[in-house]
Amino acid sequence: KIKNNFHNLHQFKYFDFHIIVPKFKDLGKQTIERLKEFIENEQESEPYFLQDIQEEISASRVEDHIVRNISNQKNKADKKSEETKIDELRKRIDSERDDTLFFVVNDEAHYSPIRNNIVDKFINDPMISTAKNVILLQISATPYSLVTRNSRIPPANCLNWFTQKEEKSDYYGIQDFLDESGKCQNPELTQLKPGTITQDCKRFSAS
Repeated sequence: KIKNNFHNLHQFKYFDFHIIVPKFKDLGKQTIERLKEFIENEQESEPYFLQDIQEEISASRVEDHIVRNISNQKNKADKKSEETKIDELRKRIDSERDDTLFFVVNDEAHYSPIRNNIVDKFINDPMISTAKNVILLQISATPYSLVTRNSRIPPANCLNWFTQKEEKSDYYGIQDFLDESGKCQNPELTQLKPGTITQDCKRFSAS
């Protein structure tokens, strides 16, 4: 898919990647550990893996490539650190537009879709969204805020990993809710039926 849409990949001299995760420190640490393990395993069999990263970048810590999506954070030091990473990445994308291909993964992309937080200002920056040297991969199991009527993501760029649930799976997803809810004859039930979406037509006002 990427090869078909990016015909200029051969023009770049270097490659760099960043992963955006929700604000939770445990998730950030988990991502760092898994990424380190992945790189080490790949380099054991492929010594030249990631050797097309600039020398000063290849010596950087994996932590520098993980950005936590922090908004309204009480710890200003944490927020400043993540903002610094985003700002530096934005500057590099602009200054290295002819030399470096940036692969940015927005993991749990549905998380905290707040206007003007650090991730919103990054991915919706016109310079970033139109940059020819950026590949943005947004990953989410619940991408409803990403595929609205006003979404900038073309339907052709949406990839459903699982189109059919395994028979023995215990996962109960939104399609199951819709299927079961469709079987209910009366949307205004007096009792809630487990595993369905029920419409509440009553309106209440604060007294």
